[in-house]
Amino acid sequence: YYSRNVFTVENLRQNVFYEIRVRVGNHAGFNANGSSVFYYPHLYPTEPFHNLRVGWEQNSGILPNSLAIFWDPVPTTWFYTIEYKQGKDDDRSYQTAIGHLPSSVTNYTIHDLALDRITTYTIRVTAVNLGGRGSWATISGTPLTPPNKAVSQLFATGVQQFTVQLEWEQMPYATVYRVEVRTASSTNYSLVGDSEQNCCPWW
Repeated sequence: YYSRNVFTVENLRQNVFYEIRVRVGNHAGFNANGSSVFYYPHLYPTEPFHNLRVGWEQNSGILPNSLAIFWDPVPTTWFYTIEYKQGKDDDRSYQTAIGHLPSSVTNYTIHDLALDRITTYTIRVTAVNLGGRGSWATISGTPLTPPNKAVSQLFATGVQQFTVQLEWEQMPYATVYRVEVRTASSTNYSLVGDSEQNCCPWW
């Protein structure tokens, strides 16, 4: 059994590859080659996440039962790790959504979440490089799912010949309404147009 020797090499520079050699010596001299290790001093990502958000941005590929997060790039990152859990309960364990997301990507969508659109999910993301893992950034949100209820209090009022005005109560979580029409003898609806919700879509 041999005890271990310890030596500290100080004042190395960040982002520089080093070969560190140890040679064995005695009163007659040192061995010729020695043993080498390679070391790359690299700080783990220390910058905080900026503008971390849950959202459905234009052209982000919205899918039912999914939840997307976006953030600004974190300097010196090699890849990101993203985890999630249902609810905000600290006792619940996180699941890994993706372990190695390339640093060039600053958004991620988690699919196949619970169908209940009022369910809250907690998502956390961290930046990783050779120096290790940075601190976790956490955000909460609810998955986007298709509405499961029809509009209520729908009324039709003739405003002039061959023209009808529709009116209905606004629905929670709605952002747009699609108006379609068919004749009494037809089996298929035709699209008339879309009407955007003009107030309070997320009550």
